Amino acid sequence: MQELLTGDVQKAVSLFLDLENSNHEYASAASLGTAYELSGDNQNALKWIKEGLKRNPDSHYGTEWLHVLILEAKINLEKDSDYYAEKSVLDMPKRLPLDENEVFATYNGQNFNRFQVETALAYQLFERTVFVKPQDPVVADLLYSLSRIAGNKNDFRTAFALLDLAKQYGFKDEKRWNDSLSCFKDKRYAIETLQPLIMTGLAATLFLLTGWLVWRDRKKRTAA
Repeated sequence: MQELLTGDVQKAVSLFLDLENSNHEYASAASLGTAYELSGDNQNALKWIKEGLKRNPDSHYGTEWLHVLILEAKINLEKDSDYYAEKSVLDMPKRLPLDENEVFATYNGQNFNRFQVETALAYQLFERTVFVKPQDPVVADLLYSLSRIAGNKNDFRTAFALLDLAKQYGFKDEKRWNDSLSCFKDKRYAIETLQPLIMTGLAATLFLLTGWLVWRDRKKRTAA
């Protein structure tokens, strides 16, 4: 792994190939996939990351399915640089469900809820940003998706920060970016401003209703 950190990816590929030929374990396949990816060979990277996922589906906290989608996205971008101009690597709902148990993403017939998708995005981005610096369209897209989840959780500070970071990494869809920004601002306004007013109104109504019930009860007892 030292070779990957120092940038000697070709040597890393050779070392991991030797390791794979000798043991055929998860670690050799996953490391080989990462080395190929950093060398720019996304086709071989996809092959070995898929192999690693097959050997150990629970690896990296069960997030390697997203690594597969990332590599498929990079291959799509090699064929068409505008492939993700108006869509995302993760086919998340346009308007996210509020229920955290609803489907936020799918891969290979498997459904993932909000927590699983958030975990996958956070983990894969943490690993990826060690090696990948701005600008990178795939990382930008993943950051945008993570910002949407943060906004869906009403964690607006994180949502705004991730939107800004997505822009730094080269997120180019101004319409989607601005729509999300407006949505987050509107939700925050509703929660911070309108919700307290509604609660105050409900409390006042409850107070008046309680007072009226007490008055009615006293009147009945007096009449009796």
